[in-house]
Amino acid sequence: SGGSSNYGGSTLSGVTVPGASTLGANDGLLSVVHADGGAFTAQISEDGAATCQIQPGSYQLNVNGVPVTTCVITADPTQTVDLTWLPSDPPDEGQGAIAINVTSEEQPVESVILNATNGSGYDEYALTGANGKAVLFADPGQYDVTATPPPQYATPEPWVANIERSGQQVVWNLELQRILPTGRLTVLVVNAETGEKIVDAIVRLDYDPTIFEFTNADGEAVFNEVVTGRDTVSVNAYGYEPREGVPVDIHAGGDANVTVELTPVPDGDISVQVLDLHSGDPIGSARVEMINMFNERVMDTENTDEDGRAVFTDIPAGVWMIRCSADGYAEQNVPAESISGDENDITINMTPITPIPSTGQ
Repeated sequence: SGGSSNYGGSTLSGVTVPGASTLGANDGLLSVVHADGGAFTAQISEDGAATCQIQPGSYQLNVNGVPVTTCVITADPTQTVDLTWLPSDPPDEGQGAIAINVTSEEQPVESVILNATNGSGYDEYALTGANGKAVLFADPGQYDVTATPPPQYATPEPWVANIERSGQQVVWNLELQRILPTGRLTVLVVNAETGEKIVDAIVRLDYDPTIFEFTNADGEAVFNEVVTGRDTVSVNAYGYEPREGVPVDIHAGGDANVTVELTPVPDGDISVQVLDLHSGDPIGSARVEMINMFNERVMDTENTDEDGRAVFTDIPAGVWMIRCSADGYAEQNVPAESISGDENDITINMTPITPIPSTGQ
């Protein structure tokens, strides 16, 4: 941490940011700015976290110089400011931010789709998190902005955002009108054979697959505002057969609870060989990462041997993302399926990075 010593203190504030490896690879920088200009900076680590020791107060948080949100730091020494609603890519130099803050009846509204467009090909989306916030980074200019809320809310009129300068944040404070009653749904996901609770299963509402939750440490996925009536949910988890069309019945203002049992399937192995696209030669010491397709977490990492091979054993069945990087080559991301009880062989052909010739100037 660094900055004006007037704000140095014993309060430790952890700030969680999204796209951990992406921000880390781009040397993402978090700055925490007080109203009178005193500032602290912290490097965003590869696991997507940054910490600053600052006194309680109101602060502006910037990522790579672009304002993304304000927050109030309390005296709680374990306080965490969650910024997982931010885009996975950090802002580029010279950009500003289009932010949305969505509430209804003084409560934040999540899963609102923010879309910004202009006449020059910009067409980007973001989804509000549990705090009702979302943000898009964009170059200075005028943008047409729409918000698509969950079906229990009326769709608001479009908005025009005008970013006048680099580093500027324009905010749409949007109050939604509820038009349909809602209830609370809790889905418990367990192993059909052992009854063990399954963590990190993804549960989707079939009437709107963009609405989903991951099961927590108790194996529960909780949806706080679900349109009342009869519906179904779909559940997926690595190492288990998926379930689709599980019926649920949600009552206005009430709690609905459903237990979904998933049948486990045997693990598989994935063998990866990394080759030079042009020569076909194996690439040794390449970094190969196994990534969860649902939450983008890196689950395992191996380096290729002299034959360009890396083997992942006992991988829960399902489709994973393989990310491969090596010095002098463009990074590659390819899907790979772990086939239950079998080994799947994957070949990744990497493209050499051609150096830009010097102009001699």
